[in-house]
Amino acid sequence: MTVIQRDTAEILRAQLGGQYLAAVWPGVEAVLHVEDDWRATDSSVKVLVADDSPPTPLLHKYFAEPLLRVTVIARGRTQARAIAAGCADWIATVRLPGIRINNVSTLAEGRGRSTGNYLVFFTVPATVRPVS
Repeated sequence: MTVIQRDTAEILRAQLGGQYLAAVWPGVEAVLHVEDDWRATDSSVKVLVADDSPPTPLLHKYFAEPLLRVTVIARGRTQARAIAAGCADWIATVRLPGIRINNVSTLAEGRGRSTGNYLVFFTVPATVRPVS
């Protein structure tokens, strides 16, 4: 039997975008990739979901422990922090299929050097069951 790790970032992106963002922040898009030169506007904000974990073997051949990073990319700091805080709260309380959220970090922030975008992010260590 081949054991395949779930695409945890895609599952979180789909659920975050389809449930939380659609209801609370309509127009904010959850994505897996953002172009290096993309610039946020007041009406164009993105939430990037990425898997920052290195390739590691499955624990006990059943579980993996990915480290997800959620980054809100916005034009303004206040807006980016509000969206990120809401996302973090939602992720900490939601049940995702096949994924156990172990923790949600505090918010950290930065600024894109070339774009001027505000970047507010947090990490989400998780434990996932394989697909098969």
